[in-house]
Amino acid sequence: MAVEAVWDGDTRGWIVVLTAVLARPWEGVALAGFRIGAAGTGEAERTGRELAERLGVPFRFAGPDEPDEDAFRWWDGRH
Repeated sequence: MAVEAVWDGDTRGWIVVLTAVLARPWEGVALAGFRIGAAGTGEAERTGRELAERLGVPFRFAGPDEPDEDAFRWWDGRH
C-alpha cells in the first residue's frame, strides 16, 4: 500500500526505519534502517521516495523534522 519512514530510538540514538505498509494495518515489513548523523534524514527520505516510485505506491515520512515515535502512522488514516 505504501512505503513509510518512521523514527525509532535506541540506546545509541535515533534511527529512521523504512517500512513497507501492507494491506492490513497490523502488517508492516522493515526494509532498512538509517542511523541519523550529520547528514540528517535526507538519505532515508531519498531512498524511501525512490523505492515507493519503483513500487508505484505513495511515500510518507512520519515526522521528518524531528524524532517522534508517536507520529501518526499510515494506517491511522491521516496521510
